[in-house]
Amino acid sequence: MAPRGHDEPRDNQKSAEWDRTHFGVVVPLGLVVVVAIVCIVVAALTSAHRADQVALENEQHLLTRSIATHGEWSLRRLRGIIAVDGALRNIDLDGASELVQERLARTLEPMRDHDLIWVVGSLDQLIYAQTGRRQRDRNAAQTSFPLLKSTIDYLRGRTGLPDRVVQLNERRPDAVTASVPDTILLQSLFGRLAVVSTVSIGSPDGPASTAPAPMVMTARFIDNALLDAISAQLRLNNLRMANDPVPQDDQVFNIVDRMHEPVASFAWTPKRPGAEILHSVFPFLGIALAGFALLAGLVLRFMRRTTETITAGENRLRYLALHDPL
Repeated sequence: MAPRGHDEPRDNQKSAEWDRTHFGVVVPLGLVVVVAIVCIVVAALTSAHRADQVALENEQHLLTRSIATHGEWSLRRLRGIIAVDGALRNIDLDGASELVQERLARTLEPMRDHDLIWVVGSLDQLIYAQTGRRQRDRNAAQTSFPLLKSTIDYLRGRTGLPDRVVQLNERRPDAVTASVPDTILLQSLFGRLAVVSTVSIGSPDGPASTAPAPMVMTARFIDNALLDAISAQLRLNNLRMANDPVPQDDQVFNIVDRMHEPVASFAWTPKRPGAEILHSVFPFLGIALAGFALLAGLVLRFMRRTTETITAGENRLRYLALHDPL
């Protein structure tokens, strides 16, 4: 019984020494390891989220730019047609003669792939209206012209940009000039979203005049065919108009007017490079975490053995100090 009673104080002493070491060294070391692991995980998740945000912003910019590019393509075609038919600048477009109508029909025939075409006179009257090949309503150009009144006032520089209309290029109308700058607008016609492009037919070489110049306006509706072409070009999966409820994983992007009211809403399934980053990082992150855990285990084991050795040495010295070997 005596030896066991003699060993119990030693065991209690070892336990006390280990508790002091545990709280003095092991706990701070464990906190450092935990903080390091948390920082690595937070950094990986933050980088992934930021990568997703940057990719989404880039997709939104590319979509807006692609729509504007279709308007610029219409502008270039119109400018080329007007430049080729130089006589168009010199005839009296405000006249309602059949000759003018025939000339405009021949000149604008290459633009039949657009949905609607209007030629507006210097008095803002409709001179000529042409419907594209895809339009079933042959009178759509004439019946839609009153919808352009506020747009024409803006193009003439008399008013600001109308509500529910977005300008996709930077050129601004000027009330003191006779010509209308090349303008690309996004607006709704008959409840359908359309890209409206406008060029002036006024002669830049003619005498200065304060009278408004005639202009040509074209509209191309943003339909499924156009969205499919943009989707293939930009690799936007399932690009469509957001008319119906959108799944949670899809992204909705609104193009807003100057009053921040949505003019157009698009939806697509966005790329998620952040998930790809996490999938590529997680194996290495797991290895790092396992390394941290192994290192912490080895350090704890070494510290425990060191503590036991030191405690045994102290007990031996204490025993020798209290007992005479002789």
